[in-house]
Amino acid sequence: MKYRLTSAAERELNRVMNYYESQLPGLGGEFLTEVERTVSLVTRNPRVGTVYMGDVRRCLTRRFPFSLFCRIAPDCIDVIAIAGNRREPGYWNG
Repeated sequence: MKYRLTSAAERELNRVMNYYESQLPGLGGEFLTEVERTVSLVTRNPRVGTVYMGDVRRCLTRRFPFSLFCRIAPDCIDVIAIAGNRREPGYWNG
């Protein structure tokens, strides 16, 4: 199954990658790899993770304290947020 990132999810991905890269060269790429691994998991098994609210599911990344929030569409997975686990729950939904 294919996937697409919302513009908000893409902005957050780039922001976090840049932050990690500024902390340690190469760490931003490692974050991207972990997000891609998690997206791959979701596209192979759309029901992975937990139901967050309605038709939105939450899937945790392994190495970094982030979650992917996804909605299953008929033809693809919509990644609607890449959210930090230490922030206020649902901050990305406002």
